[in-house]
Parts: sequence; C-alpha cells; structure tokens
Amino acid sequence: MENISKMSSTEKRFTGTLFAREEADALFWADVEKFVRGVNRLKQGTRLTQNQFDALVSFSFNCGLGALERSTLLKKVKRNPNDPTIEDAFKAYRYVNKVENAG
Repeated sequence: MENISKMSSTEKRFTGTLFAREEADALFWADVEKFVRGVNRLKQGTRLTQNQFDALVSFSFNCGLGALERSTLLKKVKRNPNDPTIEDAFKAYRYVNKVENAG
C-alpha cells in the first residue's frame, strides 16, 4: 500500500498526515464533488458539453467557486458556451502576483 500526504479542502485539514491511496482518493473526490455542485448551481441551466463542464469544475477547483462566480469567464459561458473568446477568459488566470505561471 502506497502512502501519500494529502491536504483536503473539506472542513477538516490533514496537514502532514499519511493516507493510503484509497483514502486520499476518497478525500479528493469528496473535494471535487463540492465543485461539481457549485458549477451546477452557477451555470443556472446553461447547456454545456461534458468538456466545457469539466473545464469549469477544474477552474473552480483551482481558483475557487467565488472566483468563478465573479468571473468574466462565467458570464461568457452563460451567454454563449461556444464563444471563441472564452479561451482568452481562461488565459487571464495564468498569472500569480502579476507574473505568468508556467503551469
């Protein structure tokens, strides 16, 4: 059994605690589920492809649901999920403290 260190974004914090892979996976998917529910709430009936939905879940997982809720990105997606300028809206979040993050 492989042990990995995991910090969960759920209410409990497990800094430096070792988990079996299965336990870490369960914590990860519990975290992801929170963002899935949040994106479902925020998209308010907008029809999205699975890839579009997954991209918003990934964005919110990394930047937070509040950032998605306030974003131009979400406004563009809700107006027209196939708007080609959505790519630029995603790219606006590649900076950390005004420095481009290599990813």
